[in-house]
This record gives sequence, structure tokens and C-alpha cells, in this order.
Amino acid sequence: MAQLQQMGDLEPAVRDRLLADLEQTDPRLWPGVIRQFRATLAYRRQSGSLRQNPEAALASSPQVANSAMAITPSPSAAAGKVTNGATQEGNTPEPVANPQPTPTSADVVESGESGGREPTETDRREQSQRTSEETRPVERASFTDGGSDNWQTDLERATRALERNVVASPRSADEVAQHARLRMLYLLAGRREDALRPIPSAGPSIQDFWSKELYGLAAWLDTQRIEDSTLRAAEAKLHLTEAISRLGEQSPLVVRNLAFVTDIQSFGSYKKFSEYQFAPGQEVLLYAEVDNFSTESTSKGYRTSLRFGYQIFDSRGQRVADHEFTANEDCLNIRRDFFIGYHFHIPTRIYDGKHTLQLTVEDLQSQKIGQSSIEFAVKEQGR
Repeated sequence: MAQLQQMGDLEPAVRDRLLADLEQTDPRLWPGVIRQFRATLAYRRQSGSLRQNPEAALASSPQVANSAMAITPSPSAAAGKVTNGATQEGNTPEPVANPQPTPTSADVVESGESGGREPTETDRREQSQRTSEETRPVERASFTDGGSDNWQTDLERATRALERNVVASPRSADEVAQHARLRMLYLLAGRREDALRPIPSAGPSIQDFWSKELYGLAAWLDTQRIEDSTLRAAEAKLHLTEAISRLGEQSPLVVRNLAFVTDIQSFGSYKKFSEYQFAPGQEVLLYAEVDNFSTESTSKGYRTSLRFGYQIFDSRGQRVADHEFTANEDCLNIRRDFFIGYHFHIPTRIYDGKHTLQLTVEDLQSQKIGQSSIEFAVKEQGR
């Protein structure tokens, strides 16, 4: 913007054209774009054609964006002529961010260094030669990101880079995650054995999760070993389901769908009371689901151990009742769902009005705690 201000009063059409071209050009090339524009502008002003036809200042020369992308080979360059962004020797040239044109009388006149003198014949020849060079066909040189069209080559390069950065004995969660990313790259590359190697220093649950997760993905991607997609899906689902179970052990304990019900058929199948309004001493059935609990492998199967405790508070926050109980279950397979149906009586010594039941669940194996609350009303019969 500072250089634009130094150019003086530009015609609106010329300024808008320049700004539009700058928006389409890599910012690293802007200095070269401005220098070329100033040289062209100086020449047009000398010839008096600018004010007669403002658009001619840009239309008669290559587009600024295109000329900024041109690469002029150095006289000392060993490579041949640049064609389509590559030399004859097959090397990709580096784009020139700030080309340095040879100063001419046009630059001198524009910058005011001539002291207002008339351009000499030498100045005119230099400007004529510069204009001729600007109107030559522009050979584009595209920017490259260093990649290739072969994804396996890029994958191998990324794998080697990550191998150099992983820590042999990870201590933080981020360092463990780096190992996990590396094993996913191994899996993409078809390096099954490397992908399934244990992650050093990871905890048992994390280790089991990544082992099951990668094994499931490997089973799904291995079209050579198992051609039938339905069989691949079945094997992958088996391992991925176990991975989800291990991931749940790392997640907070969650108590879901707390409700007062009249009947329970199975997990997720129950019948609620039409309204949560009870009389003192009335028997009710409490339903709740627990998620992200831990299991322990025993001689009887997989054991789940949970402690439940509820407290009842009145509208003032005063506790009016509490109770605890424990649920231990053994299952031949890892439990994927856990629910309780607990019968209890509304306290007999309780005032009418709104109350809150708060259920607290503790996983005795992982020491995780989850809570949930439900509101109900008490109204003595006959009132």
C-alpha cells in the first residue's frame, strides 16, 4: 500500500485492475508485481497514453499475475530453458519470490530520481527492450508441495518422519498418541505385524483398546486373506466391539434413563408410572442403566461390581432418606449393558410436596463414580 501511494494519482480503473491481480497472486510475489507495474506505468506516462486510455497500461502487457509467476533463468544456470515448470535435466526450479529487474530510466523517472530531466536515447532503448521482454509469451512455473502422485511413496515418507519423532518410552498421553498414529500408518502400508506391536508404556486398558481397534481394522482391510466381505465384517465387528468396551473403561461412569417404573422386561424395556406422584409408604420400582463400567476376568467369567446409593431430599434440600446396596454379576461374556430394578418404599415420615431422588453409582473396580437425579411429588392420600 505504501508503494501504491508513492505512485501518485492513479486512474480508478488502473488501480482496481492492479488490486484484482494482486488478490490472485501469491503475496510473496507482490514486490515483483509492483516493480513491474511501476516500470510499465512510467513508460506509459512518458508516452502520454495513460490518460488517453487507462486500461492500456495493463492490457498491452502480460497480466500482472502471470508475469509474477514467470521464472527468468540465470545466465549462469547450468540447466537448460525452463519448460512447464521443469528443467531439461528434470529438476524442479524454485519459484522466484522477488525478481530483481535491472533499473531503467522508467524506474528513475517514476521514482523522481531524474530531477525532471527528459529521457535520453539510451533510456528509450532500455525501456523498449524491457517492454519487448514483457510482451514475450510467459512460461508458467507452478508451485509444488514436494509430494508425488504415488501415495505409497508419500506414505512411506510420512512414516519415516514420524518414526524419527516418536519417543521410545512414551510418558504423556500425547506421546502415546504419536505411537498410535505411527501404527495406523503401518496399517495403511500393509505392515500388519508392525501395526499390531504393543504400544510401550501404555496402560492395560489403552493397550487393549489399540490392540483390538487395529486388529479389527486390519481384519476389515485384509481383502486378500478373507475375500468374503460379510466374514470380514463379522471378524472386524468382534474386535471393534471389544475395543469399544475397553475405551468405555477409560470414560466417565454414566447413569442413564433413571425412572420410576411399574414393570421391567429387560434392558431398555420398561413401563413408567403415568405421573411421578406417590403417597408416603408407597412401594415403587426404580430403574437405571449404567455405562462405561469395568469388568474383571475371573474363573466364573467376567465380573461387574457396582455399589448403588440413593438419597431423597425435600424442596429445601434437607435429606429425608438414604439407602445403599451392592450389585455383583458374573457373565460368560463381557457385559455390554447393565441395568438395575430396585424396589423400595417412599418414606412414611415425609411431608407433602416436591422431592428429589439422587442416585450415586460407584464402580468398585475402577473407583469411578456417576450420578443422576429424578424429581417426584409426595401427596398423602385423601388430601
